[in-house]
Formats: sequence, C-alpha cells, structure tokens
Amino acid sequence: MHHSLLIALSILVAGLGIAGAIFLTQSAPEGSLAAGVENARQVADDRQPPEPQQPEGDPTLVTPPSEEDHVYGEPDAPITLIEFSDLECVFCARVHPTLKAVVDESGGEVNWVYRHFPLGQIHPQALPGAYAAECLAEYGGTEAFWDYIDAILLNEEPLGEETYRTYARAAGASEEDVLACIEDERYEPLVAEHMQNAVAAGFSGTPFIIARNQAGEVRTIRGAVPREQIEAAIDELR
Repeated sequence: MHHSLLIALSILVAGLGIAGAIFLTQSAPEGSLAAGVENARQVADDRQPPEPQQPEGDPTLVTPPSEEDHVYGEPDAPITLIEFSDLECVFCARVHPTLKAVVDESGGEVNWVYRHFPLGQIHPQALPGAYAAECLAEYGGTEAFWDYIDAILLNEEPLGEETYRTYARAAGASEEDVLACIEDERYEPLVAEHMQNAVAAGFSGTPFIIARNQAGEVRTIRGAVPREQIEAAIDELR
C-alpha cells in the first residue's frame, strides 16, 4: 500500500515538473508525465522557475515535530523550520546552506526538521537515499543523519552504496545492517507519511518549507528563496 502511494505521488508530481519547478494541482492532465520529464531536462541548467500558482492545501495540517524527527539545532527552540526535500533536487541543495546558517545564527531560537519528499520517477536515487538517511539515524543517531544529509546536499557526494557504507562506518554502525535496512525499505511507511502530509499542507515542489511556532502558527516558504524571505517568515512568528 505504501509503495503504491509513493509511486502515485511521485508520478503526479513528476508530471508537473521537477525540483523548484514542480507544482501540484488537483489532477494532472493526460500526458503530463512526458511533459514533466522534458521539464526536468530544461530545468537542469539551474534556472529558477517562475512564481507558481499556489496549490490548495492547509499548512496548519503539517505534523508538528515529534520523536520520529531528527532535529538540527536546539530541540526546544520556539520556531521550527520543517523542510520537505529530495536528495537529488538542485534547489534543495541550493537552500540547504541557507537554512543551516539561519539555525546556526539564531541563538537557539530556530531549529530545523528535515522530512522526505523523494521524486522517484525523475530522481531514481532519491527514494533509496531517503531510506538511507533514516537507516543511518536508526543505527547512528541524529548526528549520523545530519552528517549524511550535509554530505549529499552540501558536499555533493553521490547517492549509492559506497556513500551509504562510508557514512555507516563513520557512525560506527554495521555497513551490512544499514544496507539491509535500505534494501528492506524499512522506512517506506515513514516516507509515505511525510509525502502525504506535505500534500495536505499545500506542497508545491521541493524544497517545501513550513515555519511553525509553538502556538501552532505557520508560514509557508516555497522553493530556494533568499535568506531574507526565510527570516521574514520567522519574524512573523515571533
């Protein structure tokens, strides 16, 4: 069931583009998958896409941080950035250092939760890459999770078995245990849950970010926007 859901969500989103150029509507037109693949090729030159028409959705439906999440920054920070991301998304890589700097320089006021929205139909390594992140966290903890995410999105290390083995060793975990976890798709239900929640909250493409304060007020941040826009959303929640 979860596997079918992941495929359906990926196809729907892939049919309308890729990375920062992906926008979700109520129904994808016939033939849109082929158009989406062509869009993917066109977006590969790193051009920022035009501003999308905003999809329907309720950002207050985003699931609050829980023990399932891997928090970067102070766990009790009053404001959380909840990012839905794809490890092969060029715009996700572009915004990653910005989010890191915002948290690092917030004086403990902002933390960051990374959740998964792998677009498997156009990014074939994104789904196993998402599983790898969760498997590394299972065997190596939150630090192993973030070391791996940073390696992919900051350092542009390739997704694949060699990288998974490298970060399993770095975490002091068994390489074979981590690889078996990925192969078994142990975290498929969690990834499916992330994707469903993002769609309910108004997903429009990766990266999709919800800023949330402890009162449950939210602001939506779409795409690899400048730091000033992220800071402005945070300011509104103070």
